[in-house]
Amino acid sequence: MSSRNLKQHRTRIYRLISLFYLLFPISFLPVAVFLLDIPREQIANASTSRAYLSISFLAIFTGYGLWAMRRWAWYVLHLTQSMVVLLSLYLSHRFGQTNYPIVAFLVICVVAWLVYRRISRELRVPYFMPQIAWWESNPKFRTAIPAQVVRTGGKVLQADIMDLSLAGCFLKCKPEFQENETVEVQCRLFEREWKARGVVLWNTFGAVTHPRGIGVKFSGLDRGSRRVLKAATIKLSKISELNRTRRFLISTEDYNRALMKLKSPLPGGDGS
Repeated sequence: MSSRNLKQHRTRIYRLISLFYLLFPISFLPVAVFLLDIPREQIANASTSRAYLSISFLAIFTGYGLWAMRRWAWYVLHLTQSMVVLLSLYLSHRFGQTNYPIVAFLVICVVAWLVYRRISRELRVPYFMPQIAWWESNPKFRTAIPAQVVRTGGKVLQADIMDLSLAGCFLKCKPEFQENETVEVQCRLFEREWKARGVVLWNTFGAVTHPRGIGVKFSGLDRGSRRVLKAATIKLSKISELNRTRRFLISTEDYNRALMKLKSPLPGGDGS
C-alpha cells in the first residue's frame, strides 16, 4: 500500500501527535517547565542539556516517521516514549523545583501511555501493523470469525476475520481488492448479527506471518454497532490471553469452564 493512501486516512489527533514530536524541542519544553516547575533561569540549561538534545533528535525522527506513515515509526515510538519518560525524570531531578515531583512524573507517564495507546489504535489495524491473533497462539487455538464481504455491485464473498479492533479488521480471503474500495463486512459476533462499512487500505498476498487477505478500516459505525464491536473485542482479547498464557497455569477443567464463559453470547443476541 502506498504511503499516500495511508496519509489520507490519518485522523486529526494522529496528525497533532505527529506534529508534537516533529516540534519536540519547543513543544515539550513548556510542558516540562509547567509540570516540573523549572525556574526561568534554568530553562536554557535544561533545553540545551545533552539528554534533552539527544532525545529531541529521537523524537523528531519519530515524528517524521509517524507523519509519513513509515513502517519503522511504530517500533521507534516504543523507544521514544520510554526515553521521554526518563527525560522527565532527569529534568525533574536536575532542574525541577516542584513540591510534588512524583505527581508530576506520574502525570507525564500517564500522558505518554495515552499517546501510545492512541497511536497503537491508529496503526494496529488496518494500516501496517496488524497483530493477527493466530500467529501469537498455538494453531489449535486460532480464532477465526466467518464473515461475508459485500463488494460494490452486491457481489458477496466469503472470508474469515483473523484480527478485529474498533478501528478495523483483517480479513483472510483470496480475491484481490482495490485500494480505497468500499466494502461491507457482515458476521456474527458471539451470536449477535453485526455489519459495518469500511474501506480497503491494503492487500496481502500470502507470507509466513500474513495469509492472503485485506485490511479494512471501518467508517461510520453507529452507536449500536460500536457497542457490540467493543464488547466482542473485549471477549476476543480475553480468549486470546487465556489461550496464550493462562491455559498453562490452570487445570483443563478450569480452562474449559473459563473458555465456555468467554464464548457465551453477548447480551441481546439470538442465543441469549
